[in-house]
Amino acid sequence: MKNLLKVVGFIAIIGLVMFACDDSTASTTDSCANGHTPGVAATCETAQTCTVCSQVIKAASGHNWGEWESDTKPATCTLPSHDNQNCLNTPCSKKNERTGSYPALGHNLPGAKAPTCVATGLTGIGHCERCNQNFTGETIPINSEAHNFSGEPVITPAACEIAGKEVITCGNAGCNVKQETGINAFEHDWEWTENTIAATCVHASKDTAACNNTPCTATNERNGSNPALGHDLPGAKAATCMSTGSTGTGHCNRCNEDLTSEIIPIDPNNHDFSEWAQKTAATCVAPERLIRVCSYNSAHTEEENNGEIDATAHDWNDWTLNAIEVTCVSGSKDTATCKNTPCTVTNVRDGSNPVNPTAHNWINDEVALPTCTSDGYTAQKCSVCYNSSGVSRQITIEMWDSGGDGWDGNGALRINVNGADKANSVKVQTASANNNPSGQRGTNKYTFTVEYGDMVNIYWIAGAYQGENAFAVYYNDDPPVPSFNPSSGSWSPSNDPAGKVLLFKQYNTMDNINNGSLLGSFTWIVGERRIDLINALGHNVINWVTYNSSNGYVSCNRDGCSGGLAAIGDTGPAGGRIFYVAATGITVQGYTGATGSFAEYTAYYLEAAPVDEGSSIQWGAYPIRIAEVTTFTSTSDSKASLIGNGRRDTQIMVNHLATIPETGRAAQVCASKTVTVGGTVFNDWFLPSLGELHEMYKAKGQTGIPTTGRFWSSSQGNNGYAWLQYFDDGSQVFDSLKSNNRNVRAIRAF
Repeated sequence: MKNLLKVVGFIAIIGLVMFACDDSTASTTDSCANGHTPGVAATCETAQTCTVCSQVIKAASGHNWGEWESDTKPATCTLPSHDNQNCLNTPCSKKNERTGSYPALGHNLPGAKAPTCVATGLTGIGHCERCNQNFTGETIPINSEAHNFSGEPVITPAACEIAGKEVITCGNAGCNVKQETGINAFEHDWEWTENTIAATCVHASKDTAACNNTPCTATNERNGSNPALGHDLPGAKAATCMSTGSTGTGHCNRCNEDLTSEIIPIDPNNHDFSEWAQKTAATCVAPERLIRVCSYNSAHTEEENNGEIDATAHDWNDWTLNAIEVTCVSGSKDTATCKNTPCTVTNVRDGSNPVNPTAHNWINDEVALPTCTSDGYTAQKCSVCYNSSGVSRQITIEMWDSGGDGWDGNGALRINVNGADKANSVKVQTASANNNPSGQRGTNKYTFTVEYGDMVNIYWIAGAYQGENAFAVYYNDDPPVPSFNPSSGSWSPSNDPAGKVLLFKQYNTMDNINNGSLLGSFTWIVGERRIDLINALGHNVINWVTYNSSNGYVSCNRDGCSGGLAAIGDTGPAGGRIFYVAATGITVQGYTGATGSFAEYTAYYLEAAPVDEGSSIQWGAYPIRIAEVTTFTSTSDSKASLIGNGRRDTQIMVNHLATIPETGRAAQVCASKTVTVGGTVFNDWFLPSLGELHEMYKAKGQTGIPTTGRFWSSSQGNNGYAWLQYFDDGSQVFDSLKSNNRNVRAIRAF
């Protein structure tokens, strides 16, 4: 130890590096007393030794073999394929080999024959193309393992608890080697018969069983359900949980033995329990608890749970009245908490205060100042009932038939939501069983669901006796109060100031509504409002210029406005109200005739006259169908939405009416209209087509645009009827004779 310390101290002082020997069995010679001098580094197979004393400094590491790579060396005529694995140690390049999965291929020679377990083989004679060698035919020694086990096996079947086997004898003549494969023994398939061996005085009954497996004849026994009977002796008494018993004395007639009395110790498990009875009912936190009581001692009881907890079995505290206040979607609510721990469920019931649809919790969402072209407002949303997506609501259509026999013919409503039909035969059914309530044919209800923002359009499918039909549409959770009355004149929108009836028709108002007519539309948007409304200011027009795709007002002198295209709601050059803007232009169809000819031109605006031409004006030409006037019988016809044909049709009507002759008709009063503004004369007014008139309806709410009334269009239905636009609910119908008096509003296109 002292010498070692001296050596270490010496080395530390002179700064030498000393290599310790890894080999614990090596002894340090005197020549290497101060440390070994290492030779070549150790490898997988070679140790590192001291170049002075040859002692091992570091043992060979051994190979670190990687994963086997299958069949890297393919089979040849005489050798099987080989698998390789490489040593992962750097820089070792050694490889390991083992026999692969493919046997030697044999030479590809005529007459070649493989050896068997009893006969030699032959390599064949000729040239092997596989190994490129020539052969004169060589005998291949017998291969003792080359048996032929392709024959039918001899099978010894397995049985219960006895294994079977399958034996195949080599098919090569003279070889008796056998290949044997075991077959697992079966388990018994017991078929039990209960209590086949009766109970005796001292033994319980026995169940017996026979095995169903053929040809097994084994049997089995187990204790049955009947306990030992005990001896049948005078004075015999069973021990109970509270008292000893006695075997009795005398001759047992059951087992035919003579016995003397013996005391049977108290049996703590021999109770006389009553039937199970309920101790506690199931609650929201625990299942029902059952109990039974021993007749020998009422302190001896057994209890158990029965079934599951009853999630509805709460023990409520007293109600807190109107704990939840009234909102815009629900009345007040009473609440009560559950006494059962740890239940946290709260019961809720309707309180005494009804829902108040106006009790919104308004939150300012947006404030917009008025500009030349847009209104000013403060937009608010209700934090209770507003949701822009994912909220559904049910709509009810209530329908009546005054004849009490259902809607006749094909008469029905077609419900379209966001452009897709939801239902196309909604009506009071003629089959009483199909109505709600069932068993009558005077009324029916249809309910469907819409999502927030859905656009609902309701169309008419024409039937017979349509004057007997009536309907009203409202939200299922917010019906009209007072209830809607289908009789004409008995109910009006003034009875519904809250606007709960979304759309309606009463008796005697549907006689002339044509197939495919749009009866009205609405969109479910709730929980939003705009307050502090300020109408758009309109441009301070300096002057108008010729209209094209890039011009409107040439300038506006209001601060912050640079003019530009006119907008819906602006005052037009003729003092009317612009209700339609086409930035890329519309083609106004030209007309060539005896009088009133004009060329086709491009317009960018439709301007409505500021007031009606009258409210009692006939369409005219009854009952004549005016040729060349745009004619159709359904709003699904593409002609129903045409824009740019009204002026042409008006002039055709004017010329035809002059030949009858008739005066003061709708087309005539529009075509003869003249307005002078700032010295400019505007005399290009006309009766709008149904498509043009519907655009005016869509601008309803703008100053100067009608909000109610039935207006003639220049579109013709047939020889007796022409199309009307209802400004009350948006319906488009030709339900009136051309000779009937209706409203007229002239327009111009520029």
